[in-house]
Amino acid sequence: MILFLSIISVIINLANSYIVARFARKMFATTLAGSFLFSCLAIGIIVDSSFGTEITTSMFFLIPIIAFALLILILANPLRYLIAYGFVFLLLLTLLLPFDLPKLIKDSNLLAFILVLLPIVPVVIFRKQIRYLTIGLSSGGSLGFGLISLINLLVDPTESILLIDAILYFTSVAFGVYFQFKLYDNFFGSQESKVIEQTS
Repeated sequence: MILFLSIISVIINLANSYIVARFARKMFATTLAGSFLFSCLAIGIIVDSSFGTEITTSMFFLIPIIAFALLILILANPLRYLIAYGFVFLLLLTLLLPFDLPKLIKDSNLLAFILVLLPIVPVVIFRKQIRYLTIGLSSGGSLGFGLISLINLLVDPTESILLIDAILYFTSVAFGVYFQFKLYDNFFGSQESKVIEQTS
């Protein structure tokens, strides 16, 4: 059962990554809400398969993520800066997980303060392209979780594997952002031009 759930997690995340990268520019709110919902479910599956928990069947897990997904669906456009901040914050948390994040924060209030403030920097820098940044963070994050799920299928979680997971997640998110800013038109721009020509 755990093996089956892990395979499902890989498929969900990789498909989610493609769907967000491809369609979120036109269907921003709907795509991001769906991405958030399926990403959380996939994360729950990763936790279940790695630690033998049953978080994905808990109402304390399902109700909040469904509520937040609906909130994103309704308020994605006015809250796009906050959503981008949330994705960057999640990225920082993921990078620090292999270094015993709870202990780091407990031992240093300054680190906790920096962790809260640091995500503001890229949001301000990319404020004029906040949609592209948000889409890239979301699709790259899904790609990263998909690859991490794949690794969990092949090897048991250890401290060294957690470090590899963090590096892989960061690389995937960076690629997701780069794709939206630099590669999207090369891959999907010509397809959209053909659709416009056929409908005009």
